[in-house]
Amino acid sequence: MQAKNSDKMGETALSNSKFELFVIGSVFFLIAISVPYAIYQEASKLAIIKLFPAAIKVKSGSLALLSVLPTLFIFIWATIKRWKNRYTTNDANTLFKIIAFNFPIMLVVLFINKWYVADYLISHGYTPCRSYTSASIYASKVWVRQGEYCLKEASIVSVDLVDWAEKQARLGNVVTVEQLRNKAHELLESSPFKQ
Repeated sequence: MQAKNSDKMGETALSNSKFELFVIGSVFFLIAISVPYAIYQEASKLAIIKLFPAAIKVKSGSLALLSVLPTLFIFIWATIKRWKNRYTTNDANTLFKIIAFNFPIMLVVLFINKWYVADYLISHGYTPCRSYTSASIYASKVWVRQGEYCLKEASIVSVDLVDWAEKQARLGNVVTVEQLRNKAHELLESSPFKQ
């Protein structure tokens, strides 16, 4: 009877460790896919500037994600140790030190990256358009070729309008202010949020 109970406990521990490995593997797989993809997306957005679109959306935070990865790995490590009831105060101190070390690095990388991207866009003649940019801190910042391209009345349909402008640039079409204004009116007419 006692041997059967110990066998069941051993099977349960084995299935728990398989589950833990599955969770860890899934997290690492998502990280391995998402971070390079985010960096690729950011680089491709900057590469479209050579096509000189009327407007472009830029989200310059992917490199900051890379600086946070050590903290994420430590959190995963601490979670595993917690599941196995092996988490100690020394582990907590190590976790705190790594977070305290990585947070300033993440901020520095974020600000340098944003400064570099902004400098790159300004050197190519772009200016930020506050009417098209969402108030969310995580939203992409919209840059326009000239101030006239920033249409205040098109703020409701700015996402669709900027996507259209980027698509036109990829097709090799140079969008004029009048074409952008016409497309904005067309999008506003078909929008459920029209004013």
